[in-house]
Amino acid sequence: MKILTTLVALLLAGTVYANVNGDENLAPKKKVAIVNNVEAKYKLVYINENQGAVLINIFNDKGSKVHSQTVLNKEGFAQQFDFTSLPEGSYTFEVVHPDGSVEAETISYTKTPAVALKANVLSVDSDRKYRLAVLNNAGPVDVKIFDNNGRLVHESTVRHPQGFRRIYDMKDLKGSSYKFEITDNNTTVTLVTQ
Repeated sequence: MKILTTLVALLLAGTVYANVNGDENLAPKKKVAIVNNVEAKYKLVYINENQGAVLINIFNDKGSKVHSQTVLNKEGFAQQFDFTSLPEGSYTFEVVHPDGSVEAETISYTKTPAVALKANVLSVDSDRKYRLAVLNNAGPVDVKIFDNNGRLVHESTVRHPQGFRRIYDMKDLKGSSYKFEITDNNTTVTLVTQ
């Protein structure tokens, strides 16, 4: 992530250097770049030697301001913005430089769909051991296991963002089959052993 930010800064610095060294036909000096290197997070990289207050406004595709802040520039900076709570769409970063000039960059934000909760349970040997495998990226998962009489024999919360596999040993219990209830924030999956 630091390497990507550094490369963007070098690219911007190279554009500024090329413009300072003579060719007036080159594009205007670019002092801002928007980098998306983490899902739903955008980093504004600012390269400008002029010290002073930099105003950053973010507008949605309807022109409404969704964020505004001022950053004191000393020798450039990188500021990260989290779009998780915003709807999908186009967003424009408007940057007002210390000299009053304005630069804008537009990005297209799309949310990555969450993987639905998926689970399966398999018997791993004849001593009533069961392997539970869970695929999930919606946060913590609650696991409840009930015996064939409906009594709760196990309850836990597992915090593995992409999923997990776990062996549950039921040999000391008297039941002949078990019901696994796996729940995340949105879904419950029920599995019954044989």
